Amino acid sequence: MKKRTKKQKKAESIISTPCVPFKPGDQCSGFAIEKISPLPSLGCVAVQAKHEHSKARVLHIYAPHDRENCFAVAFRTPPPDDSGVAHILEHAVLGGSRKYPVKDPFMEMLKMSMATFLNAMTYPDKTVYPVASNVIKDYFNLVEVYCDAVLNPRISPMTLKQEGHHLAFVDPENMKSPLITKGIDYNEMKGAYSDFDSLIERKAMRALFPQSPYGNDSGGDPPHIRQLSYEEFVAFFRHFYHPANAWFFLYGDIPTACQLKFLDARLRAVPEPPSIRSELPMQPTWEAPREEEIDYPVDPGDDLDAKHAVTVNWLVGDVTDPVVDLAMEVIDRLLL
Repeated sequence: MKKRTKKQKKAESIISTPCVPFKPGDQCSGFAIEKISPLPSLGCVAVQAKHEHSKARVLHIYAPHDRENCFAVAFRTPPPDDSGVAHILEHAVLGGSRKYPVKDPFMEMLKMSMATFLNAMTYPDKTVYPVASNVIKDYFNLVEVYCDAVLNPRISPMTLKQEGHHLAFVDPENMKSPLITKGIDYNEMKGAYSDFDSLIERKAMRALFPQSPYGNDSGGDPPHIRQLSYEEFVAFFRHFYHPANAWFFLYGDIPTACQLKFLDARLRAVPEPPSIRSELPMQPTWEAPREEEIDYPVDPGDDLDAKHAVTVNWLVGDVTDPVVDLAMEVIDRLLL
């Protein structure tokens, strides 16, 4: 018999499916283990669990061969309008929390942490806070800050003014100069609405989903951003930012039991889950195609004859259907 080389043995050890010390129905640090799915092609095992007190859902991809550990918490945040409240809140919650009341903990983490990834993103239907590190102590420090940020942020009226919108004098030294609207999100979205590709994508979504939250701009449309009140801002946070409306995604070589124990200590103190409605209704199909003509900004003096564009868009199915989603990706590449 031919002996296996060290390289072959290492490859075999990587793709072997790991074991976890529990089975569906077991309890672990306040979590009920719901499902365990071996992933032999990845050398991982997926553990799905639910926190009994907060109702938070957890999916851990236990990968004992990978030192890169990742944490992400995702809240379903369907936009109620074009005010950009979800986007503004994404900026705001990382601006200081109950346990870490510093001005900008996000920037402090960037300077002092060994994180390999650190960010936050607003999508049309969810807001995600991911962080990763291959140093275990650093990883748990980062997760501690992120958990307190999303569960106990310091969102004051000044937070909305800074991250969302406020009035300022054109000349800060002259109180008789005209007033203009400023704000981090407001300025960012002004740029997005002046970019042709971004504008086309946003207008297409609005046209395809007129009867769905996807028809609203989760990033914010500048004229509507200015209409967001502090009361609406806080109400959005209180309604959607509860663990019962979240998925916690974990990956790496830290054992599931250690991850769940750490999360339980942060989740057991949250109040009982409120009545959260975050459903995403399906857009009714149309009986006939529709057309829409929109204008977009161009630079002064541009030749308008060279500034036209046509896009064709289809509503093709449920994005949560993995077969349909993969089929559309393949068709997209075949056609283009």
